[in-house]
Amino acid sequence: MRGSEGVIPAGQAAELVARRPGTVAVELVGDHLLPVTAADELASAVREFLGAL
Repeated sequence: MRGSEGVIPAGQAAELVARRPGTVAVELVGDHLLPVTAADELASAVREFLGAL
């Protein structure tokens, strides 16, 4: 999970995902404070992830 305006570049996040099979990247509009700037979207993504377990 990363914010589109966060501190981890998109290319670096994609590289991390590629190194671990089964990993899914989720990018939300926001910065590194997603719990504050995108709380609803973050909660929805977490619920979706947990529901898939």
